[in-house]
Amino acid sequence: MFESTSIQAYKLTVITSHALGFKSISYVGILFIALIITHHFLFLGQNLGTPPFVKSWIPIFGSTFSFLWNPERFLLKCRERYGNIYTLYMMGKRLHVVCDPVVGIPSVFNREKTFSVQALIFSFGTRYLGRLEKTIDDRKYNETIRTLFASSLLAQDKVDTLTTEFNRHLQSILGHEIEKMQSSAKLGENGTAVEVDSMIQRIMFHCTGRTVFGETWPSDEEFFNDWKAWDSALYMMLKGYPSFFTRKAVSARERYYRRLLKMLKEPLINPSQLVLERLNVIPLSLL
Repeated sequence: MFESTSIQAYKLTVITSHALGFKSISYVGILFIALIITHHFLFLGQNLGTPPFVKSWIPIFGSTFSFLWNPERFLLKCRERYGNIYTLYMMGKRLHVVCDPVVGIPSVFNREKTFSVQALIFSFGTRYLGRLEKTIDDRKYNETIRTLFASSLLAQDKVDTLTTEFNRHLQSILGHEIEKMQSSAKLGENGTAVEVDSMIQRIMFHCTGRTVFGETWPSDEEFFNDWKAWDSALYMMLKGYPSFFTRKAVSARERYYRRLLKMLKEPLINPSQLVLERLNVIPLSLL
């Protein structure tokens, strides 16, 4: 049975339309790829006043694969070629790499327009630290904080003072930890296994706290465990995981903050100058 002429014409029209549609999509795709390649090689480059730009030859991905293949070797090679500060282009974004904290960090603080970190500050502040948006957006407050930390943590004499205090507390706390393990027979002939990473975390936590906040820093395990639970959820909180995954960390963070605020409302014993100046920036009643 033969098809009518009208049916044959209809089928031919459908086939032709599909072919034209496929060609159109192909042309659009080829044009899009051509634009990406053109942008990558002709228009994507180092902006005025910014660090050396490392973009590789792969559009969009840039240096991603070189970094993932061997991060340490790639970063060291870039440092040798471009210096202590350079910019990587990966997955459509520019990532600034600072290899020398002594020279590099002051440059970052002094060139806010070039090294914009506002998005990172907002994400880190709201999701991880639980800060209010109004304090993050308060320009005067944040400028005061940056000036305070830059002068306190980069001035050599003040760094020397903090280092001396840290070493003093380290000797005391390390000795206490060793005595505690000896009393529990963990260092004897039949001693039990010790979680070294947790022990080091605890020692560093208490040494840093006492160096900055003085002898008033809480030394109980609950305070440390709350901080550890909060710190272990850093990635999940920054990535915006559902609250089901982060609620324990958020609860630990709030308990930690309550203890810290309670401590700050009491007279501090031998605190660092950094904390005394920091407390003058904003009254505790507003925290």
